Amino acid sequence: MLRRNRAVEQRGQTDAADNGQYVREDWTLFRSVRTISQLSGVPPGLLRRLVAKELTDNALDASGACRVGKLRNDGFYVEDDGPGIGGEPEEVARLFSFRRPLVSSKVKRLPMRGALGNGLRVVAGAVFASRGSLVVITNGMKLELSPQESGETLVRATRLKRTVGTRIELYLGDAISHDPDFLEWAETAISCAGDEPIYQGKTSAWWYDSDSFFELLKAARSRTVRDVMQDFDGSSVLDRGIAERFRGRSAGSLNYEEAEDLLGLARSSCNPVRPGRLTLLKKGLPGSYAKALGTLSSRSAGSPFLSSSTFRSRTCPSRRTARNPTLSCFSTKSARLLALPLRSVSGTTDRAMIERAGYCRTSRKAAPATRREQNTQRICDGLPKS
Repeated sequence: MLRRNRAVEQRGQTDAADNGQYVREDWTLFRSVRTISQLSGVPPGLLRRLVAKELTDNALDASGACRVGKLRNDGFYVEDDGPGIGGEPEEVARLFSFRRPLVSSKVKRLPMRGALGNGLRVVAGAVFASRGSLVVITNGMKLELSPQESGETLVRATRLKRTVGTRIELYLGDAISHDPDFLEWAETAISCAGDEPIYQGKTSAWWYDSDSFFELLKAARSRTVRDVMQDFDGSSVLDRGIAERFRGRSAGSLNYEEAEDLLGLARSSCNPVRPGRLTLLKKGLPGSYAKALGTLSSRSAGSPFLSSSTFRSRTCPSRRTARNPTLSCFSTKSARLLALPLRSVSGTTDRAMIERAGYCRTSRKAAPATRREQNTQRICDGLPKS
C-alpha cells in the first residue's frame, strides 16, 4: 500500500512537471533562512533565540535541568546530565537531518515542552542555511554533524571519555542576524523549569479522539498493538482485551473502526488523568505569578492543562495606547513578551476587576519596560534596536 501511494505521488509530481508547473517537497523549505522563519513562525531576527531555546527545551525534557553558555564567534552550547542520545552516529545524524519525516514519537501525546517534531529540523536547517557548524557530544562520542543541500546530514565520529549527558555546540553564520541577547529565551526556560519533570506518567487514552488515535496507530506502522499500548496508562489491565481481539496484529493494519474499538477498550482500563498530577513550573521570573489548572475538552478527548505565567505592569509610550493600561506577560510556554490590554468585553479598564477574575495579581505601581524588553519587542516588529 505504501509503495503504491509513493508511486502515485511520484507520478503526480511528474505529471505536474510535464504541465509546466514547479514541484517542491516540504523538506526543501528548511534550506533558507526566509522559509525557516515562515515554518517556525518566528521573525528572521529571532532565529538564534529560537534555535537555542529548542535545544534547551529538549535538554530540559531529557534531564529536568541543563546549562547554556556562549562560545567564541557568537556560538553557544547546551549541556545536560541526562541519559544521552541513544543510537549509532548515523542514527543521531538522521535525527539532525531536515529531510527526515516528522518525528513520529511526537504523535504520542504527553505534557512536554514541544509537540511539533520540527525542532531539530529547524536547528539543522538553520545551521545549513547560515553555513554554521554543529557538534554533538554524547555517550562517549564526539559527532561533528554537517547538514547537506540534499537534506541529509553527514557525521564524523571520534571517541571521547565523557559518557554522561549530552553537550551540543552550535555556531550560526552571518546569514542569520546577530543578536547579543540570543540566549534570553533559553535562560528564561531554564529559570522557569520546575524541580521535577512536568509529568511522570504514561500517555492516556483520554487525551485522544478517534482521529488522533488512528493517526498514532498508523505512525507506529509494524509495531504490534500490544507493544504500542504498553506506552499507555492502564496497559496491564488492557493486555487481556488485546489478547482476545488484536493478538499479533500490527498497529498500522487496524482500520478506523478497529482503532475506535481499541480506544474505547483503553479508556475503560484507566481513569482520566487529574490536573494535579502535572507539576507547576517554578516562579523564576520577577513580577506577579499566576497559575490555572483544569481539563480541556475537545470533541471526544479531554486533556488536563496547566497554565503558568508571570506578569509585570508597565506603561506604554505610544499615545494611541496610553489610555488603555497594559500588562507585560512573559509566557513560560512560548518565552515571548506579550502586551495584554487590560480591557474587558464591556470596555472597562478596571485593574481590580481583572485581579478579581483571577487572571493575575499586579502591583498598583506601573514600572517602565526595560531596555531589553523594548529591544525584544522591536526585533519582533522587524525594527532596529533602540
